[in-house]
Amino acid sequence: MSHDGAGSSAAGGTGVDALSLDLLAHALAGVRDPRDRKSCRLASRAFARAEAASRRAARPLRREALPRVLRAFPALAALDFSACAGLDDASLAAALLPAPGGAELGVRLARASGVGWRGLEALVAACPRLEAVDLSHCVAAGDRESHVQAGYYRIPTKFSQIDQT
Repeated sequence: MSHDGAGSSAAGGTGVDALSLDLLAHALAGVRDPRDRKSCRLASRAFARAEAASRRAARPLRREALPRVLRAFPALAALDFSACAGLDDASLAAALLPAPGGAELGVRLARASGVGWRGLEALVAACPRLEAVDLSHCVAAGDRESHVQAGYYRIPTKFSQIDQT
C-alpha cells in the first residue's frame, strides 16, 4: 500500500472509511472494553458514525447534554436517566424530539424526583413506541403519574415505593 500524497484513505476509498456501517458496527460489537471502543471512535470518523447508528442504550449524566445525546443516537432502545442530576419536567420536555416510530423504547427514571406528570406526558407524546417506564424510588410519583402511564396510555410501569420510611 503506498502513501504518496494527501488523502490516502478518503480519496482512494481504502481503509476503514470504505467499509459499510453494518460491517463497522459488527466490528465494534466485538470490542467489549469501553476504553477500546472510545479509541476506535477517536481514531476514525467512520467508527464514530457506526457506533452512533447502532448504539442501543444511553445514560446521560447531565440534563444539558440530553438534547445532543438524543439527536446523536437515533437507534436507542433504552434510556437511563437515573444518574441525570436535576432532571425535571421542563428539561425533559425541551430535550425530547418527536420520534419517527422507530424501535420500542424503555425509559428508566429511577430517582428522578423532579419529573412529574407533565414530563411523563411529554415523554409519551414524543415517543409513540414507548414500551416501559421505570419509576422506582421516585417518592413524588402519585396518582397523576399513574394515570398518565397505566390508565391513559397503557404503558407498563415499575413502581417500588415500598421503602418510603
